[in-house]
Amino acid sequence: KVGETNVTLRQLVNGELFRNRGNLIVLGIMAALCIGQQVLIASTMAKIMGTFYRALISSDLNGFLMNTLLALGINTFSVALDSMSEYLTERLAAVWRLGIARGLHERYFAGQSFYWLQA
Repeated sequence: KVGETNVTLRQLVNGELFRNRGNLIVLGIMAALCIGQQVLIASTMAKIMGTFYRALISSDLNGFLMNTLLALGINTFSVALDSMSEYLTERLAAVWRLGIARGLHERYFAGQSFYWLQA
């Protein structure tokens, strides 16, 4: 029982997490980053590795160097996406924890009287 009303944890979490549209935007960006990273890795790295080995077997130095640089660039981009995703995850978790704690305190202390000390 929180305050004077029965509030389940699920209602509290749903009410606090999705009250702010900014949270939904960050959640959408995180999902897009994760999906984009997986699609990028799955679709391009297999193709690059195939051409990389063909260039290696055929002793094509230019093809080998181009594929090496392309793989390095894609891996660098993938690491940047992963870092951004990790940052957004941590940031969103902190915002949600703060929102849930504030909502819980507001509902718990609603309708109660307190004395204020004046110094």
